[in-house]
Amino acid sequence: MLDKIKNLDNLIEKIIKNGIELVGIGEFSHGTHECWKVKMDLIERLVEAKGEIDIFFEDTYPRTKNLDELINNKQKFQVGKDYKFRDEYPLKKYTSNRVYDCVEFLIFMDKLRNLNKNYKINIYGVDVLIQWSEEDLKQELLHKKKSIYEFYPEIKKDKSKLAKYIIKNQEKFSNGNKFMADTIKFIKNGSKRFGIFLGHNEHVVNEKIRNFKTTGYYLNEYYGDKYVSIGTASNGGEIRYGGERIPIFKLYEKPQTFPFIDRGSMARYIKVNYKGKKDQLVFKTTDETDLTIFSVGWAKVDDEDKYYIKNIKDFDYVIYLFKTIAVHNIII
Repeated sequence: MLDKIKNLDNLIEKIIKNGIELVGIGEFSHGTHECWKVKMDLIERLVEAKGEIDIFFEDTYPRTKNLDELINNKQKFQVGKDYKFRDEYPLKKYTSNRVYDCVEFLIFMDKLRNLNKNYKINIYGVDVLIQWSEEDLKQELLHKKKSIYEFYPEIKKDKSKLAKYIIKNQEKFSNGNKFMADTIKFIKNGSKRFGIFLGHNEHVVNEKIRNFKTTGYYLNEYYGDKYVSIGTASNGGEIRYGGERIPIFKLYEKPQTFPFIDRGSMARYIKVNYKGKKDQLVFKTTDETDLTIFSVGWAKVDDEDKYYIKNIKDFDYVIYLFKTIAVHNIII
């Protein structure tokens, strides 16, 4: 049912050999140590093969512009020296502390900066400036009662073509997934470099989730078989969300936590077919595959939220993690 790939190096060989232009690396949660490690392992191998890459974050352009300057040594910050464990996020001025409040992210950024000594890496935030769910704020902006510059004053000073494009595109209030795909396409049309899109599984997946089109769906339309999606899955360990460590696949009745329910079939498939001690397995999916994984952490048990369970054949590849560790919070 699944074509097992030997390891990540073998996966990279297939990507290079097939002339892929853009890779989406998905995760079921931003709060797992292993997901950050997998992303870094893939990026290291890809930049070594390509020499130059663009990395597209599921975050906003103004915030991640600071990250790009950080890894290109236009801003000063040194992991392990420039911060202490205190009640303030050390990269607060660089990006959103809500998502990236962990030691793993600091290490991730430091490794990108070190890679930039021998290669060329650029970072771009491609997410919408105002989320589609913020209806009241959207209406105020649409009726010119407020300006987007009130929320992102730094972008007003930015005269780049990308900044102008993002403001113009934001004013359309298009679907967030289309916004990200269109922004990635705009950047790639200019740079012509190999691209890596980092986001939740539900964004990088190639197919629709229920009745809405994913970023991966649009990227697949734009790039065809030159876009490859890689999903991640797990069946053991824990994640961190909102400062709380939460066991995977354990139902929590508390609101706004991540309940993982093992309704998917991939975990059972792995248990039956792959014995012994392993860290991860890499698979190429096939049309005959009929296994499911979680696309993103906040799945619930009622029927309305079943779209968070995805058939893995909607990804091109799946990396299965046998056990996860929650990321290590900086804030104490």
